Amino acid sequence: MSPQHFRPTTGGILAVVLAHAAALTIVCHYHYFAPPPTRQLWVWLELGLSVFFWLPARLYVFRVLASGYRAVEATEHRTFVAIPCVLGFVVARWWAGTFADTLWLHPVVVHEILDVVLAAAHAALLAAAYGGLVTALVLSDKFLGGGSQAVPSMPPDPIAAVPNDRPAGSLRGWLIFALLLGAANAFVVWYIGQEHVAYYWDYMVYWTRASDFAEVIRVAPETAWDRFRLSVRNDDYGLTPAVLPALFEAVFGDSRLAYILAIVNLYLAAVAVAGWWFVRRFAPTAPAALVVAVPAVVTFTSPIAWAPLLHGYLDIGGVAIATVALTLYLSHPVGRLRWHHILTLAALLALLALFRRWYTFFIVAFVLLAGLESVAAFARTYSRDGWRKAIRGLWAVGSIGFGFLLLIISFAEPWVERVLKTNYAADYTAYHTEEPFAVRAGHVLNNCGPGFLAAALAGLVVLVCFQTTRRPALFVAALYPIILTHFLRTQEFGPHHHYLLLPAYLLLPSLALTRVLTPAAPAVRWLSVSVVGGLGGLAAAVMFVPALVPWREPLRPVISGLDNTPIVRNDLPEFLRMVRYLGAATAADGGKVTLIGSSLTINVSMLYTADQSFREPLLPRERVLFCSEVDRVGGFPAALFQAEVVAVAAPLQTHLRESEQQAVVIATDSLLNHKDVGNAFEKLPASFHLDHGVTVYVYRRVRPVAANDFKAFCARLEAAHPDVPVFFQPPVGPGFDLTDWPQSEGR
Repeated sequence: MSPQHFRPTTGGILAVVLAHAAALTIVCHYHYFAPPPTRQLWVWLELGLSVFFWLPARLYVFRVLASGYRAVEATEHRTFVAIPCVLGFVVARWWAGTFADTLWLHPVVVHEILDVVLAAAHAALLAAAYGGLVTALVLSDKFLGGGSQAVPSMPPDPIAAVPNDRPAGSLRGWLIFALLLGAANAFVVWYIGQEHVAYYWDYMVYWTRASDFAEVIRVAPETAWDRFRLSVRNDDYGLTPAVLPALFEAVFGDSRLAYILAIVNLYLAAVAVAGWWFVRRFAPTAPAALVVAVPAVVTFTSPIAWAPLLHGYLDIGGVAIATVALTLYLSHPVGRLRWHHILTLAALLALLALFRRWYTFFIVAFVLLAGLESVAAFARTYSRDGWRKAIRGLWAVGSIGFGFLLLIISFAEPWVERVLKTNYAADYTAYHTEEPFAVRAGHVLNNCGPGFLAAALAGLVVLVCFQTTRRPALFVAALYPIILTHFLRTQEFGPHHHYLLLPAYLLLPSLALTRVLTPAAPAVRWLSVSVVGGLGGLAAAVMFVPALVPWREPLRPVISGLDNTPIVRNDLPEFLRMVRYLGAATAADGGKVTLIGSSLTINVSMLYTADQSFREPLLPRERVLFCSEVDRVGGFPAALFQAEVVAVAAPLQTHLRESEQQAVVIATDSLLNHKDVGNAFEKLPASFHLDHGVTVYVYRRVRPVAANDFKAFCARLEAAHPDVPVFFQPPVGPGFDLTDWPQSEGR
């Protein structure tokens, strides 16, 4: 590829490569459509198809790819070539081994060589396909009036320029950042040291996933890539956010402290850095130290940021990605995004969705708001500039949306397919209260702290007064009600879901404070920043430090109503005795254990993470089975039939509406009162008395479940949710083989 134009030899080589790549791919996967060919026919098919594809490939190279290459600026040639090539290679490797091929027809040595050639063919075809899409984007950009001259700089800053103190100021600012990060690490060390708990549910899920992946990195690094890509492609709890903490744990160990410190130093710090870029972009004349210090102070003293993080949620990393996307988009006037900006935004939004799936609520709000902004811009500029320039905003937003969908399908097609087939509002009925919308929205605002909402609104009022900050402030603020409304239609906010609203709580006050303090004297600036940091620190302290809880009530109109002090169990000796007993009860035959109960006092995930929580061998994780807790999510309580030993909590332990936790309700009743499947179990003499008056009894299976008992149990499940077959019909497959039971009579 020449920097001036496509030379025939270069284009010819590319055409030949693409023709052979297409032919080889078809022949290697021929068996999906017809019986596999003989070895000799395989060779002749490849040669014949390559000849057939040569002319289309040549036309594609010279008419499509070459036109895109010529359309971009000379400085963008490498970017234009690199993007599809890198993307094609990565996606090819991402799906490598997923599809069977016909290379087995050849001898082993030839097979191994052709295997590499086939991988290269996949990468070449994908690169060509992505290259065609990039070309379409580039040509559309040019047709609609794009170009280096079409991207103006931001409007002049109305604040008078201040002396340029960036060299020294930046150093002072980053020193403040480092001091705040050090204080954050010290706080985490103190907080984790105060906790005495068996971690459970979301508090432990990504800790265990990061720790497991860290072990893979240490012991079998050659399998890490396969495990990562399979998880991202298929799982709702994909490994994307766990990779960096896992690398941290691979070096510093997989303790709870190491895990939380990884989140703070990797993700919380990244949010502060992203906030710095946002403030720097929209307050370009502000002193450098102030630009660094203000978002750092606001971020590191934000209880909304800290509360989920301290409980093991690593989702805050998505806030950094979202902030970068917002900064990039808002840095350009509506309709002035170039093709490479569009690709970058699509990639950022795809990464955000792969980071944590529920960030799609942010993505939907972002695209919707950008679309509305583009419609308004079209209405303003159509009569003045004509339709081609007026439509650029709509084209850009549509291209971002299309690019996002293409990338997310390229990397997680099974997950996308499952999302399209799933009614999450129905499945998450248990997480949806029946209170009026206004009351539920009020709970969210209260949990975040009314004072912090007031600070964000005050920041909005200040920022709309400045020309250069009006649009970013309104855009960030408008995301808040869209996300809030959309999310509450599906379920209630969990602690980590408040991160969807965090950009408004962090960016608006940070930018407003920076703009207001820019013309002030240095002493006033730093006194104001110190006061803001002190108020934020106090609001956080009364939420997290037990000794300061008495201060909480006087500050209640301002701070969150949630209790986020370190979790301390008063029954740990008894809890540990129970776990050791369950381990001993199954040690001889390696039998499985499950627990019926779903509350903050006791649930089965506490057994699963016991070894990791207490850093000692108590009950091997592979012997713990998860039994359904939330009916529409967990489905049939299969673990009740797979486990040899079942622990049951009394009185009944649920954390949601009992009508949506009938698996727990019915199974508890069956065992405690010897009904239906409970007849197959015998109560063991041990019992364990935990906090809040909870007693755990232990049962061992002593006989197979009778057909009439199974029928009665399934009938009770069906009566609870007759519209949810997955709940009352047992699964079929490895690990739950019911062929020896006469269950078919009981369905």
